[in-house]
Amino acid sequence: MLTNGLIETEPLELEDIFISLESLPEPVINSGGTSATPIAIPDNPVLQVPDGFTVNVFADNVFPQNENPRWLGVTPTGDVLVTSLNFFNETNPQILLLRDTDGDGTADFSKIFADGENGLNAPFGMVFTEDFFYVGNTNSIVRYPYNIGDTEINGTGEKIADLPGGGGHFTRNLAISPDNRLFVSIGSDGNVTIEDLPRASVQVMNLDGSDRETFAFGLRNPVGLDFNPITGQLFTTVNERDFLGDDLVPDYFTGLEQDEFYGWPYVYLSPDFPDPFITIDNPNFVPETQTPDFVAETQTPNVLFQAHSVPLGLQFYDGETFPEEYQNGAFVAFRGGFNRQEPTGSKIVFVPFDENGNATGAYQDFLTGFLDVSEDRATTWGNPVGLQVLPDGSLLFTDQQHNRIYRIQFPENETIEGTNDNDNFQSGEGDDQLFGRGGSDRLTGNGGDDTVNGGVGRDTLNGDRGDDTVNGGPDEDKLFGKSGNDLLIGRPGNDILLGGEGDDTLEGGIGRDRLNGGPGNDQITGGGSIDRFIFNTNREFQTEDVGIDAVTDFSQTQGDIILLDQ
Repeated sequence: MLTNGLIETEPLELEDIFISLESLPEPVINSGGTSATPIAIPDNPVLQVPDGFTVNVFADNVFPQNENPRWLGVTPTGDVLVTSLNFFNETNPQILLLRDTDGDGTADFSKIFADGENGLNAPFGMVFTEDFFYVGNTNSIVRYPYNIGDTEINGTGEKIADLPGGGGHFTRNLAISPDNRLFVSIGSDGNVTIEDLPRASVQVMNLDGSDRETFAFGLRNPVGLDFNPITGQLFTTVNERDFLGDDLVPDYFTGLEQDEFYGWPYVYLSPDFPDPFITIDNPNFVPETQTPDFVAETQTPNVLFQAHSVPLGLQFYDGETFPEEYQNGAFVAFRGGFNRQEPTGSKIVFVPFDENGNATGAYQDFLTGFLDVSEDRATTWGNPVGLQVLPDGSLLFTDQQHNRIYRIQFPENETIEGTNDNDNFQSGEGDDQLFGRGGSDRLTGNGGDDTVNGGVGRDTLNGDRGDDTVNGGPDEDKLFGKSGNDLLIGRPGNDILLGGEGDDTLEGGIGRDRLNGGPGNDQITGGGSIDRFIFNTNREFQTEDVGIDAVTDFSQTQGDIILLDQ
């Protein structure tokens, strides 16, 4: 189920994208566009992120077939929660708990936290207080007794609010304000239809469901909810209407205030842009002369996104590992929609804020590479939906297309020095240096391009992910390159060198060494004494083991041995 695969990345330059009201085209009523064709994950996937960031698979095959990971949460103890979604049959809704027990950036423990027996009904938003766990079902808000450290929910909980269920926009997100008020986002049922509240609004209430009222409305489909860490203001991501052209109507990101109106369905983005559907002879609409007075007070959002991006997940960054320019800014996940001739979305963007906690009005691509529009038919191998900042500063996002959760981190470079005892060290994900010194040590480089030095003693050295340099030291050492193009140097001693995946260079040094390049095109140098060059996996021949390997110093007279694949 779970894997720790590091995704290859390319550097992405940050550029401000700014969409103004003045740049908007005239509306053109159309019947829609197309969505990108889903494809399998490439054999060698590549994503683009700003320089210094890494991306790895946090969890794979998260749910059973036809289930999709959608929304994310985190428990008070740092466990990850993810909700399931089955577009075809919501018969067994689940919230899964995932845990990274060894701190390597991947989940290695999973457990059902809650399911249909707990009364879940298309669960989405999740929040905690000291004593309760809250879930936003499509038709209700339910809270369950919770104690710190619980790994599952018992019972069917207490329903504290009824909500309009289902419809075209059926997810219900939750957020708790700094002053302990509970907010819930509720989307419209249709594209452009006059609907009664609480549809197309954000509602607010006490934590027990009492004193409920409309906080902001005219929001076609508000999904993401989070509070600005500087100002405390509530922000949301909104999916705007379809069928008015490729570049209308821009989706948006905005801060909300009490009783504000945002236009839907009468106008969009300001009082100056009436929706042309209002003028169509349709019994669902009122004549323009009957437009409510509050439409004249329609608010203009803080940041406009490219139309039909489908912004969903929203997280202000309050971690400690990303560079300073990301502190207190917001990340937004674009799933991508269907209503454009050239699809867009399938990425994560960053919304910068100034030192006073105000949005600059622009946004920047932060993670791209899932969507390919270079061919006649656009394709995508990922659709980001949910976002969650973890206590270690990393950022998770769900991919509902391929049942995955990815992790983004900005790793620091470390220098770790052991003692003369038997040390067990594991570095982080940066380009690290590990020194074992004396003793029989176990050193693991983890992610990044690491240098692992064993020192005196019988050491076990793991380069792990990245292009690593592993130095064995003078005694009998075990060196593992694992993934990446690695350099393994045995030095004196009878060493075992395993290159692992990648195009590796193995140098046995003085001593009776066993050298196995593994998959990839490797260069192997045995060094002095009697060496074994191993090309035998102790199993039937596997095509993935094929590589063009160069043995630089084989000597039969010296007693070297070559073992080939079966």
